[in-house]
Amino acid sequence: MEALPTRIVTIVFTDIEGSSALWDRIGNTFHTVLHRHDDIIREALGQTDGIEVKHEGDGFMLAFDRPSSAVAFAFSAQAALSAEPWPTEVGELRVRMGIHTGEVTERCGPLGAPDFFGPAVNRAARISAAGHGGQVLLSATTLQLTPELPESASTKSMGQHRLRGMEQTEHLYQLLHPALPAHDFPPLRTLNEHPHNLPAQLSSFVGREEDLVRIRDILRDPMAPIISLVGPGGGGKTRLAIEAASELIHRFADGVWFVPLEDVTDADRGA
Repeated sequence: MEALPTRIVTIVFTDIEGSSALWDRIGNTFHTVLHRHDDIIREALGQTDGIEVKHEGDGFMLAFDRPSSAVAFAFSAQAALSAEPWPTEVGELRVRMGIHTGEVTERCGPLGAPDFFGPAVNRAARISAAGHGGQVLLSATTLQLTPELPESASTKSMGQHRLRGMEQTEHLYQLLHPALPAHDFPPLRTLNEHPHNLPAQLSSFVGREEDLVRIRDILRDPMAPIISLVGPGGGGKTRLAIEAASELIHRFADGVWFVPLEDVTDADRGA
């Protein structure tokens, strides 16, 4: 089989913080808000050399040939989102963005447009997921490859962070600019900020999204019972459990803990 082509690109993921709760609160007005949000993202994208790779719900995956273009897009989009006169019941629409540069594998998407996949894409998604609405996070790689920031822009080091599902830590930076609203953001949503002993995984988690959603939904119920994952050995039960735990770690103030029981051979020892 012929290998798919690879290239270096800068990936940007965006999404609206708290979109589900906002939709519940404002009802049909959300459709108008979402449409305007999409227009603002695409208008900012049109000022650069970037392309829209995917658009799902309230989130975008974008790709840029130059890291500086990705950073310029993020600044432009956030400034426009902040300046937009949103309906009173909405208040401020807060969108988080994560940016990472790396080698990706390129393939043709369902509509003939380019699509990308690989560890760099996964890392960009995890960086975005670590942030909060209104926040723009850059990887160290992207920052190093960006010769100039937008005028008056600067970055703030957020330190090394262990991202969910990633073996190697990432030094993250926050984009700052006087035109962007100042927020006192909570700690990043990474594994650094919560007590745990979850083992590092040597590969990215792929697939089984339906199983993850079911587990997350059950564990969000404060009266949730114990969940048992049952299946033949080698089926990925432990990997699935660790992935679910890492996704929900921020919801438990006392942390999430992994207790291996493979060496337990009788009920008395396991009690």
